[in-house]
Amino acid sequence: FRWNSTFSTALNPLNFYDYSKELHKALWFKEGDAEPKIQGAGALSSLNNDPKDYYGFTYGVTVTVLPTPEEVIINLNLNRKMNWVIVCAKLQDLTSEQVKNLGDGICIVLFKSLNKGFKLSPYELTAHNLGYVRHPELEVIEQLANINLNYFENL
Repeated sequence: FRWNSTFSTALNPLNFYDYSKELHKALWFKEGDAEPKIQGAGALSSLNNDPKDYYGFTYGVTVTVLPTPEEVIINLNLNRKMNWVIVCAKLQDLTSEQVKNLGDGICIVLFKSLNKGFKLSPYELTAHNLGYVRHPELEVIEQLANINLNYFENL
């Protein structure tokens, strides 16, 4: 799955450069700023099934690329606190090989402070977050993060 020029045509009426500026504004959005003009659901939208609960991870940055019936979306999640769902392409603009490579989607969970990252399927991340099937690498990260959780309370 690669970012290519077909993505820019999928973002009409904004051109690619303008859209990248809007994405930058969304990433650094502060209360009181003008809402960025991005296609998809913004960080402040109210969703019944919040992607933060499914496609995020408390101690990292999660990037999830998902196909929908008409579009490909990127879900960007920061520490399960901030979440953006962004349209990045119309499915019809992708080649059949690109769609095949995307499959059911891709999740990448990054942990900057640990210099680690993991690639999972959306199903694996969701199953872990809901407690159905624990992912071994994510469990290790949770254990590391919880070691000093109550340090000051136990003094």
